[in-house]
Amino acid sequence: MTTWIFQGNPDIFDIDTYLREYGPIIRWTVRQHANEIKVNDIVFLWRAQGRENLESGIIAKGVIISRPCEMDDDVPHLWRGGSPGRELRVIIELLEIRLTRRDGMIPREYLLEELPKLKILRQPNQTNYKLPPEYACFISILWEKFRPR
Repeated sequence: MTTWIFQGNPDIFDIDTYLREYGPIIRWTVRQHANEIKVNDIVFLWRAQGRENLESGIIAKGVIISRPCEMDDDVPHLWRGGSPGRELRVIIELLEIRLTRRDGMIPREYLLEELPKLKILRQPNQTNYKLPPEYACFISILWEKFRPR
């Protein structure tokens, strides 16, 4: 089983509305590692900061429930500037959503301090990031640590 970070940019797509209103079953674009993404892999969803200066970091956790395949966009109205239409996507079952610090998201600056070599922090221009096992373990522990009490 592999663990992933999939990124959403709020300048391009209304990620908060999508997670809040259209879950727990969602679709996500696959642009990297399509041949490695498998059913039952764990995925953390990352919200980029964007021009509105939203707080970036890990805001959701889910499990991949389909292999990557060509799919229509399920929410074309949430794209800013037009939907990309039919693309390679996976289906994710959301297990938990945490859109704010109060909800228990993992902020970018915390990860910068703890995992400065995390690829999404060094090369934030991709959609799909494969986590090395030691990073996956650490982020899973952080996800529990940041859980609101």
